[in-house]
Amino acid sequence: MYKLGFSRQEYQKSQYFDGHERPDVVLSRKKYVDDYLLLRQRSRKYGGENFEISTEIDPEILVHMKETIFIFHDKSTIHAKERPSKTWLLPGTSELRSKSSGRLVLSKDELEKLKTNNSNNRLESEDAATIIYPGSTGDKWWDMEQLCHQVSQKAIPIFESLHPNAQGVFVFDCSSAHGAFSPSALRVQKMNLGHGGKQARLRDTVIPSDDPLIPLHLCGQPQTLSYNDSHPDPERAVQQKGVKAVLKERGLWQHYTCQSQESGKPALTLSCKTCTTSNIWKDAISRAEQLIQQAEDCGYFLSNAQSMSEIAETEAAINQESEESTLDQVPNNAGSMCCWSRILSLQSDFANKRPLLQTIIED
Repeated sequence: MYKLGFSRQEYQKSQYFDGHERPDVVLSRKKYVDDYLLLRQRSRKYGGENFEISTEIDPEILVHMKETIFIFHDKSTIHAKERPSKTWLLPGTSELRSKSSGRLVLSKDELEKLKTNNSNNRLESEDAATIIYPGSTGDKWWDMEQLCHQVSQKAIPIFESLHPNAQGVFVFDCSSAHGAFSPSALRVQKMNLGHGGKQARLRDTVIPSDDPLIPLHLCGQPQTLSYNDSHPDPERAVQQKGVKAVLKERGLWQHYTCQSQESGKPALTLSCKTCTTSNIWKDAISRAEQLIQQAEDCGYFLSNAQSMSEIAETEAAINQESEESTLDQVPNNAGSMCCWSRILSLQSDFANKRPLLQTIIED
């Protein structure tokens, strides 16, 4: 083996690289660095042997803004019976170790160490850390519901108690789960063309004022995404509104219908082939990242290509029949207004939706 160039080494996990130099990833990373440096100007800097000395922030930098304190969210995964590879032993002695590594332990904490000893505060917990024991006979796997509870019920109340006059900057990793939206977020993907049926109950909104195609008397008017219980049509009462109703109330359905008729083009469908394919791949990427994360938590390695290919094949098989019967088979030559879903998704209130985690922190 030595002659072949191999060397005997202790096994170590290696870092998996996937798309770190993609143009969109590079731009996102640059934006993160720029935002960090801008907010870092309003943070204290610490020095000394044990970082016990802090410098005051220049008042000219603060002006009317608050001091910023960074909260880095981190996690660690261990097994209950993990042991170091080396140990101290007397001559002629040995250590008996369990063949099992024990149950999995996940610790989710804030690197700013959000912890208070003030028992007078009515807090759910004095420590923002959360520890779970996931597995078939243990706790359920870490998900957005638990993360949102940790942030809203633990981290934020403790931060406000410790730093009442400061602004917190929460920093999370780039997991796709952290970009999940609220069930009531304005997402066209969760809507049908007509009312009712299996579609999400979305929150109310305000008709945008930045679209010149919307009549002026409608701009800025509140818009509900569900019919009230007093609607004259009993089949629509308390039902969710579909894409058609929402666009009609904004005057856009009438505009694009007339435009298609005048130009002699086929009528628009709910979702064209291009948009549907794009949504399938977005969902597949999100699910693949979740599978990779679960595999890593269990100590296994799953490549992005393996998880994506399996999910893509399954998704394509499930949707093949429905796509052939419902998708717009006309070539996409209508530009950005290729289907009703695309038109509604480009409305500013739908386009500027915020992930659930961001909404909890900012609001």
